[in-house]
Amino acid sequence: MRRRLGVPQVLLHLVGGYAGGTSIEDADETLWRDLFELNFWSTFHTLRAFLPDIRTAEQGRIVTISTPLAGSPVASIGPYAASKGAVETLTLTLAMELAGTTATANVALVRTIGDAKPTHTRPEEIAAALVWLASPEAGAVSGQRIPVVGRA
Repeated sequence: MRRRLGVPQVLLHLVGGYAGGTSIEDADETLWRDLFELNFWSTFHTLRAFLPDIRTAEQGRIVTISTPLAGSPVASIGPYAASKGAVETLTLTLAMELAGTTATANVALVRTIGDAKPTHTRPEEIAAALVWLASPEAGAVSGQRIPVVGRA
């Protein structure tokens, strides 16, 4: 694959999932483990696999996905918010470790995907933000939490 496509220069880690509706007291430990496996550990292992190539690419880019709820959680989403908060910490720490290179690492904060309400973000808006963050024009942006959260 590498011979055909070349060395990876951009990593958009779009894997993740949501579960809510359970208090910290009532949330089963399995839910915590599942959300950390899906959200944090998948990000960690993917970053580790691609990091050598991204670090040495002329303009390497890493973008992970989180939620505004990681920084401003509400009741009954503890496992989800904590797992996404861990993704953010991982990504922002990596951005600091990439200082001195041309590679960047950022977090796109996405709320509800769709177009039923003004607070929803359409998929094409998310895609446009990710394309920009992966572009050479975004080279001065690293270690940032970029809100892509609708119009209200």
